[in-house]
Amino acid sequence: MPQEDFENIKLIPILKAAFDLWSKLNKFKLDIRSKSKSIQKQRNVLSAKKQKVLNSSRTSGDEDRSEFKTIMCPLGKDCTLYQHQRVKSPYKTA
Repeated sequence: MPQEDFENIKLIPILKAAFDLWSKLNKFKLDIRSKSKSIQKQRNVLSAKKQKVLNSSRTSGDEDRSEFKTIMCPLGKDCTLYQHQRVKSPYKTA
């Protein structure tokens, strides 16, 4: 590729347009990179908050689960929260 000839008057508008285009692309790339970093930070913060909420709900849910089952799981026996078979009532029903 030949060297740019800055003294040729006919090429100056083309070189200026190419430089402007390169500058815009470079600025766009830097903006995208900074936005990506801020989005990643927000994602990390939200992930930490979500994990905190999940951990707090699990501990409070464990206490409730020991007394009685409040939610019917659609997985049945495959549910990770499944504890044991229900005991048949000693009282006979008709």
